[in-house]
Amino acid sequence: GRKMSKSLGNSLDPLEIIERFSADSLRFTLMQTTSPGVDVHIGMNKFEIGRNFGTKIWNAARFISLYADKIGGVDAAALAGDALPLDPALLSDDDRHVLARADRMAADVSSWLEKYRFQDAALAIYDFVWSVFCDWYVESSKAALNSDDEALRRQTLSILLNVLGKALRTLHPFMPFLTEELWHQMGFCGADESIMRAPWPVPMDDAEKARLGIEEATVAYVEAKHELITAGRALRSQYGIAPSKPVHFVVVAANADARDRLVRDRDSIAAFLKADPLDISLDAETHGMPGTSIAIGAIHLPLAGLIDIPAELAKIAAEVEKNAKFLAGVNAKLSNEGFVARAPAAVVEQQRVRKTELESEIARLEKLAATLKAAE
Repeated sequence: GRKMSKSLGNSLDPLEIIERFSADSLRFTLMQTTSPGVDVHIGMNKFEIGRNFGTKIWNAARFISLYADKIGGVDAAALAGDALPLDPALLSDDDRHVLARADRMAADVSSWLEKYRFQDAALAIYDFVWSVFCDWYVESSKAALNSDDEALRRQTLSILLNVLGKALRTLHPFMPFLTEELWHQMGFCGADESIMRAPWPVPMDDAEKARLGIEEATVAYVEAKHELITAGRALRSQYGIAPSKPVHFVVVAANADARDRLVRDRDSIAAFLKADPLDISLDAETHGMPGTSIAIGAIHLPLAGLIDIPAELAKIAAEVEKNAKFLAGVNAKLSNEGFVARAPAAVVEQQRVRKTELESEIARLEKLAATLKAAE
């Protein structure tokens, strides 16, 4: 919390940061965490943000390279720009979503850089690459990359290469060394060329979007599908079910259109959720099943045969009892006028925050117990 100063000797040495995390990590972390006019708490561990982000990009590029070698027939250099010849008949909603979001990211970064809003530009790239591209699209592309349809495999690989190329070009001002290295390794240019001379990404025009069927409704559907998968994973975690264990999920769609879209994507959703089986309908019986409502409907997890309900109820009762004792202690302090009057304000506030946390945890555990009892 103290200001860095030479006289205090508490300044971080940038050369030490570069040695430990890399120059790109230093540059990107400072851009991503620093707002004009705002003091930033910073330490050596803060630069793990840039290092981990660089590792994420490197791993995605390595994954794409493996399939490029395996599939062949795709010219990476031809995909380094914005022209991307695609067959609309082979595009999935996930393909359309990542193309739309890549366009939006490039436009947002251009806008933020023109306004000297470097943090907003860095955050836009980070959110797109880490979440939209690596966590969702790269994972969803595996089915197409391993299919028997050669045209589908090559088109999916082309999309991966094109989107990675667009991400590298927008990221280059922030992480010049990593992006230059990957630009060459991925075959986007010749040995005597540089990413510095590559054209800045330009969004697709409306005619091209219409040709490919890229529309806001599709983007919204895919993001709702991601929310559904996240909710299903949270249910697993809440009940202590291993992520690798196949389980039965029941999805109740919000409307017929949502149901039809989800049914078409059943295999992809099941793969993300490790669901076996995955039931999708408009009116499934879900009484006694814990569930979560989201924009596209609701997802439920039948617990029968998955966990020992009596044992779980006993654990929850013990946790409630333990937290209730802690809460009683906090309430005793706060009801003591002498403590409230004499203790430092920060200490009193800490106890009030602790009270709120304990009450929330007890309420959560009681709700969980009620759900388990209904599932017995």
